[in-house]
Amino acid sequence: MSLLYLIDGCNVVNHKFFLQKKKRGLGDSRYMLLDLIRNESLIGSPKNRAIVVFDGYPSRGQDRQDDNISTIKAVFSFDESADDRIRKLLRQSANPKNVAVVSDDKQIMLFARLHNAKTVSVDEFLRISIESVRQKAARSTGEDSKLNYAQADKINRELKKIWLSSE
Repeated sequence: MSLLYLIDGCNVVNHKFFLQKKKRGLGDSRYMLLDLIRNESLIGSPKNRAIVVFDGYPSRGQDRQDDNISTIKAVFSFDESADDRIRKLLRQSANPKNVAVVSDDKQIMLFARLHNAKTVSVDEFLRISIESVRQKAARSTGEDSKLNYAQADKINRELKKIWLSSE
């Protein structure tokens, strides 16, 4: 069973995680989100798909209006709101039980629940990405390579058995 993620793009790019990255000048946060979803496998299985819905129009000069990066598609709402577009996509879904709506908008979340779709908050959705950033930071500082006392003691006892029994 594959899932379709309907993602409220504006909710996600305005999350504190993205605002921090935006200050570092990493470019258009909308396309940064698409890259993050792909690079961090935020939608899980490669069989899952994602439609990221953004309010308004694509930026001028951007040739990525409908960006199909494997299973991730960016959709701009143009003259309607992103919330209305998400509602429309959910209504058109053949099996809403296989849809997960990512948003912090209470009305959208309620609408999704009424249509038997799964709901995921932006914090929950980004947790994978935030955790992976922390793990990478821990690896680069060597925190993962440090043993706690119990681990070190167990290794010492095993080494004593090996070295003392060979004499």
